[in-house]
Amino acid sequence: MKEITIVKAEQIRYESSWGATPFEERKITYHIQADPMKQYGSFEMYSDDMEYHAEGGMWFDKGKLVDYDGIFALPAVIINQLKKWGFEVEEDDEED
Repeated sequence: MKEITIVKAEQIRYESSWGATPFEERKITYHIQADPMKQYGSFEMYSDDMEYHAEGGMWFDKGKLVDYDGIFALPAVIINQLKKWGFEVEEDDEED
């Protein structure tokens, strides 16, 4: 099992079918886990005040990310960590 916690200042906002709020900077804590043997991973991300919070699962097939849930698009922090761990991520899955 691979695990890491990353804390980073991010420009974030709420997005939904009703639209989006303006961007604001918040310190976000990311907890990222991935198990190459089980081909499954998970993430949790939240601001210090817990106003912003998301979590979800990630599924891999032979080390390639094939699905995830919990948010519209995986943040670059999660994508980059998966790549550092040797997982393959399609370019279409990346968010700037």
